[in-house]
Amino acid sequence: MLTFKNYPPEYKSDFLNEAFATILDDLIAETTPDCWIYGHCNIPEFKIGHTKMLTNQLGGGKGRNPVFSFQI
Repeated sequence: MLTFKNYPPEYKSDFLNEAFATILDDLIAETTPDCWIYGHCNIPEFKIGHTKMLTNQLGGGKGRNPVFSFQI
């Protein structure tokens, strides 16, 4: 996860946050890419400025993502 925006509230004070999220909001807002594809996340797509934030993890075990795409 590239931002703490839309970060699940139940994990916001967890000591492991740095393993799952960083603060790249300013970089994304300043460089304004059309989209930014990032790894594992349990939240829906969202935007930072004009940049569409996308995630496309396959999942594992019984939790496979039914909309995963190898085409991205």
